[in-house]
Amino acid sequence: MRLLLAVDPGKPDLRSPDHFLWWLARAQSGNLISAACYGVLWMACLASIPIVLGDAVGAAAQRRPIEVLAWSGAILVLGLFAAFFGIMRHRRAVTNYLRAATRTQQLIIRCAARLGGELARQVAAGEVASLSATDVDRIGFTFDMTGIFAGAAITYLGVTAFMFVLAPAFGLVALVGGPLTLVSLIACLRPLARRQQAQREAISAASDQAVDVVVGLRALRGLGGEAMFASRFALAAGRVRTTMSRTAQMVAVLTALEALVPGGFLVAVTWIGASMAEQGKVGPGELVTVYAFAAFMLLPLSIFGQAAQSWSAGRVAAGRVLTVLERERALVPVGGPGASPAHSSPTELAQGVLEDSLSGVRVEPGRMVAITSGDPDELTELGDRMGRYIDPPAGQRVTLGTWSLSALPVELVRETILVVDRESALLAGTVRDNLDPPIPDSPKSRPTLSEAVQAAQADEIVSSLPQGLEQVLPERGRSVSGGQRQRLVVARALRTGAPILVLEEPSSAVDSQTEAMMAANLRELRSGQTTVVMTTSPLLMESADEVLVLEGHEVVAAGSHRQLIAADARYRSLLERELA
Repeated sequence: MRLLLAVDPGKPDLRSPDHFLWWLARAQSGNLISAACYGVLWMACLASIPIVLGDAVGAAAQRRPIEVLAWSGAILVLGLFAAFFGIMRHRRAVTNYLRAATRTQQLIIRCAARLGGELARQVAAGEVASLSATDVDRIGFTFDMTGIFAGAAITYLGVTAFMFVLAPAFGLVALVGGPLTLVSLIACLRPLARRQQAQREAISAASDQAVDVVVGLRALRGLGGEAMFASRFALAAGRVRTTMSRTAQMVAVLTALEALVPGGFLVAVTWIGASMAEQGKVGPGELVTVYAFAAFMLLPLSIFGQAAQSWSAGRVAAGRVLTVLERERALVPVGGPGASPAHSSPTELAQGVLEDSLSGVRVEPGRMVAITSGDPDELTELGDRMGRYIDPPAGQRVTLGTWSLSALPVELVRETILVVDRESALLAGTVRDNLDPPIPDSPKSRPTLSEAVQAAQADEIVSSLPQGLEQVLPERGRSVSGGQRQRLVVARALRTGAPILVLEEPSSAVDSQTEAMMAANLRELRSGQTTVVMTTSPLLMESADEVLVLEGHEVVAAGSHRQLIAADARYRSLLERELA
């Protein structure tokens, strides 16, 4: 099988769900045309069988055994061709499904990568999960139907024309049956789409609640909140059940129409054929042909109904996908042309002073600075500003040397400043893939993987795993403890060799002995590079060149660990609270 993933999924047309689906169709037009051709050939073989069958019956009625054998052989050949073309059509249909689904999935992933840290602020995790699990699949099925629909439409017209030639009454019934089926189905599409949209929104809301419960299960148990969230989730699940029931009712109506209208067509053709046979206007062979055609016509008419349902669901799914693909970064450079150091590398840019005007924090290049506060949220907000995950309030700014971070491209900020917050997690995959991410144009000062692992005191973790660095970790690294996960995250951060590294509580889940060794190793490995540690740990603050104390979003004290212990009561109070 050829690789179905596009090297570059391209720039989608986001004007509307219909434009997006049409863009996907153009991106794989060759395979869609191929599927349609095979669909026409497959249905044409099936549609030819009633003609040959009628001739065979006519020959048998006139006792011409040679012709019966010849027509029987023709039926066999048509059956073999139908089987071959059916297989090829199905292969193309599956390819169309996979290409549309994977291209849409690539676009979602590319959008998530573009948004980066802003993704969680703009799109709920449950919504992204629902897109990947449900909507991508429905878009794929929309293109799965193209080949078989083309075959059904063309053969329906061909069979209708043939029946007109055979007997105008038959052709007239066929001509009425198809449009009547389509009109009845189209009339149901709009209410079906509304109900599918309501169902999709209810599923998304329930998925968001489920993600919240899974992530916060430990906290919920500690607070005794399982019953409250269980009742909320039960209400959300009830809304999903109600919307699904309403959707199922409309689907049932569509399914009934798919059976009722073609069934009425079959009854009409049977009655007309029987009347004409009784009057001697058609012979046995023609009568068999008409009956076989009437039975065959049930297939394209039912395909029309399936295609209508598939396309309705695909349009709803495309609309949901667009709500994510239309998201743009809220953080964009605010400077004009030439407002960024285009020729400066991240290493050169990091030689400037990192300063936050709102708090007064000032970090000289090449130093290790610890920042502490009695309010953890203060430290989190400061880290977000330093990494430009949020912009400071109006009138304030974060600068790096002579440049405001708000005037720099976000990509350049990310390459220069790495912020490792307390929520940083491991990904599903091997330990090596987690700790040694590929970094193009990595700095020369980047430590080796073994040096980073040893500095983070994670070497014993790796050695204890059955397969070492090749050990596969589950989602979010659930197979390791909180302290082990924290050390592995620090090792990954050190391995990047980021010019400026901001660590938020990097040792809060480890014992004091390990923490002391981590502090010493961190200072040694990052010597000459800018490192900011936001912590309340005395061991980390003792290893820092300077300690800054925040209170009310402002620096209220600065100095070495020993100086602050001797001269600042607020600092001593923070340490006593941490030790307690």
